[in-house]
Amino acid sequence: MKKVLFVLLVFLLVFIIYLNNVDKKIYYLALGNSYDSKDNYSFYVKDYLKEKNVLEKVIYNYNGPKDRITDIYNRIISNEKSDGGTFKNSLIKADLITLKINIDDLYEKISDSSFVNVYDYIDDLTKDFDKLLNLIRKYSKEKIMFIGYSCQNTDEKIISYLNRRFKEVCKVYNVIFVEDDSDIIRKIDKYLFEGWFLKRSLLEYICLWISMTYFSHGGRREEFYEKRYSSWIYGY
Repeated sequence: MKKVLFVLLVFLLVFIIYLNNVDKKIYYLALGNSYDSKDNYSFYVKDYLKEKNVLEKVIYNYNGPKDRITDIYNRIISNEKSDGGTFKNSLIKADLITLKINIDDLYEKISDSSFVNVYDYIDDLTKDFDKLLNLIRKYSKEKIMFIGYSCQNTDEKIISYLNRRFKEVCKVYNVIFVEDDSDIIRKIDKYLFEGWFLKRSLLEYICLWISMTYFSHGGRREEFYEKRYSSWIYGY
């Protein structure tokens, strides 16, 4: 009787884990300097999620040309509408949000020899960035990734300072800071899929243990174990 109750308890655990893994489709919201073009990082994110067969929907429609921090903030406040619904609703529904903000105005100030307070200007940008992430976090509790900036023939010290200040803000709001576009897929693998792999592995392992203990027989046990264990370690 105890053995039967134990097996039922294990099956219940498996069922609970299964329920937590039923909805694996990802609602992807690309914000800021993001658009559906082969020369944009968000295009590769969309394609990668499609390749993994986990993409539910991708939304770009809240992006204006050369949107700055304040532009995105105001779009959220006004709760703009698109084919994805309202801006705030999209933030709530999104499983993954990527954010890249246009800083052409900063590049212009860097190239303007008469402008001397560029670090003060970055500090002001940082305050606006803090307000934006604070607002986004009111609606989204899921993964958010912010894409940092490369030097692009500009002063490396200035861009490094910008990245450092923005990275500090990202840490406050549990936002993943991505050094540049080329690193986005690796970050998605690390921060988005690892949890799913772990849950799937645990489910596979429990099923394997039950099968090995109660349902595999005789000489077939080693063969059965080898196949299932290989699937647990390497399969997704």
